[in-house]
Amino acid sequence: MVRSRCLVAVCSILLQCFYSVTSQNSRIDTLKFVHAVWRHGDRTPSRTFSTDTANNESTWPQGYGELTRKGITQQYDLGKWLRQRYDGFLSRSYSKYEIFVRSTGYNRTIMSAMATMAGLFVPEGEQIWNEDIRWQPIPVHSRPRESDPMLWTNRQCPTAEQLYREVVDMPEVKAIEGENAGFLSMLSEKTGSDRPLRLGDMWEIYDPLNAVYHHRETHEWPSWVSEEVWSDLQRLYHLYLKYYFFTTEVQRLRGGLLLSDVLTRMEQKVDGELDERRKFHAFSAHDTTLAALLVTLGILPERWPSYASVILVELHRRDDRNFVEVYFKNGTEDKVYPIEVSNCPRPCTLIQFSKRSKALIPTDWEYECGLKVWYELEPKTYLIMVGVLAVVITLLAAIVGSFVMTALRAEPVAIYELSSPMHPLSSRDTDEGGV
Repeated sequence: MVRSRCLVAVCSILLQCFYSVTSQNSRIDTLKFVHAVWRHGDRTPSRTFSTDTANNESTWPQGYGELTRKGITQQYDLGKWLRQRYDGFLSRSYSKYEIFVRSTGYNRTIMSAMATMAGLFVPEGEQIWNEDIRWQPIPVHSRPRESDPMLWTNRQCPTAEQLYREVVDMPEVKAIEGENAGFLSMLSEKTGSDRPLRLGDMWEIYDPLNAVYHHRETHEWPSWVSEEVWSDLQRLYHLYLKYYFFTTEVQRLRGGLLLSDVLTRMEQKVDGELDERRKFHAFSAHDTTLAALLVTLGILPERWPSYASVILVELHRRDDRNFVEVYFKNGTEDKVYPIEVSNCPRPCTLIQFSKRSKALIPTDWEYECGLKVWYELEPKTYLIMVGVLAVVITLLAAIVGSFVMTALRAEPVAIYELSSPMHPLSSRDTDEGGV
């Protein structure tokens, strides 16, 4: 019995080791299409708090919110990792027919996309334009973030914002804030905040301190930031993720557009509506973008995705059936982890993936967010609403008609002939003849 258990345990460990190694490379013999969604590389802080004058914007060569040399390296390495994973599926040389890259409208995400492409497509042969520069320009498409709710998930959405306010006022969240009241009060005082800090404010403190943490060779934390303070701050910051996407409706409004885009493109690939040469569609975005997509897939991460993290949504075809496989690579780790999509156990067919995703895809995002009124709806949405209304009216008419007919059959109707001086058959009339 003991030997049997040991044998099972050893086999299990060997299988796990085998899977962790082989899973780094995709099964390109069945692979048909890939979506890659990555977070930008290491950056400078978006801003800092008023009391941290030693790390203000002037101390960062490119200013706030910009990609660093470390971030460029991270993204270049991600490109090399993607080459290793998809070599043989993607051509060694860049082709506009095979790949399309889109970024949010930030310098750091556009530069991250460029660095990733530099690692993925090192010029060879005819694509070498300068022997001293092993790089070639690869187009990265973008749009202003104000008009890009699909990738810039912090885009104004009054409905989602109201739902979030309701969530952070839940007793559960207030209890967490109560348990950490002393720590939050200390943070308010040390950072010069003009209001009491809450769980949702942790990003404002975490972000600048995290940037300093990754650049300790040139920057230092304020003296009040100890390892213990940093540990507690990280804990609350990552806990905040749970409540940011707490409700299904928020998940739908923040991540549903990207889920819809990915699903639609896979269906187009299967239906032959996409150029058969197209194989790879990439998005260069933010931690909130990755987290929003993950929650629509039924995965609530315990931590915000690190710099250079990537989600891979692969379309495979085996035995005349189409399957969806999802993987996550966290930051600069080499390992990639398979994700089991909720309500779509592996092997997850494209048909089942589509069915489970429908409820998480907005019909008209702007309308559902409260950004436009009913008469500004898209024609398609308008027709759907009119159709639903017509069905409801028809059903109501049928129900009312049924009641009326039942009532008429239940009670006989008496017909009375009313005497009237104007009636031609009135008893008061006398036929005196004449013309």
